[in-house]
Amino acid sequence: MDSLFVKDMIKKNIIDDHINIMGIAKSLGIQITLDEQLTDLATIRTGIENKPVITLRADSDKQTKYTLMVIAMADYILTPKKVKTTGISYDLFFVDDIFAHRQSYQMLLATRLAFPEPIIKQLCNQHLYSGILDYAKFVAESNYLSTFIRSCIDDSAALFLVKNFADLPQNS
Repeated sequence: MDSLFVKDMIKKNIIDDHINIMGIAKSLGIQITLDEQLTDLATIRTGIENKPVITLRADSDKQTKYTLMVIAMADYILTPKKVKTTGISYDLFFVDDIFAHRQSYQMLLATRLAFPEPIIKQLCNQHLYSGILDYAKFVAESNYLSTFIRSCIDDSAALFLVKNFADLPQNS
């Protein structure tokens, strides 16, 4: 998958300062399911007809589900072979470490899938945008975990990801 496809997909799914992640899942051909029996919080693996499937634990809260959906989508974009061969599971320990991994390709892309660039700029530069975005209200009303929202990184790191997307290891 190339970076232009990803950028266009995100752009096409922006609606009123929000990104339609279900639209992104559809663009990627990813099915989203809930499972009452799942022991992890979420998984992504290849399902029937070689299509990627994100399975979420049914009793997880909305913020955890949304956060893990975009992270799983980022993993699928970055490491499709891993998703196809072994799959990826996300547990409580992973969720607790989200902020520590904010500069990883996975989190950089996941935050881009979750938030439009202008919102990320406001989240990262609150002192420059004071009054435009009420940070506490945004976090309280968001569909995402607060640790994930705090993981947003602006400008140089995001541009680095997009510009170097083609250089990512393809055998992952």
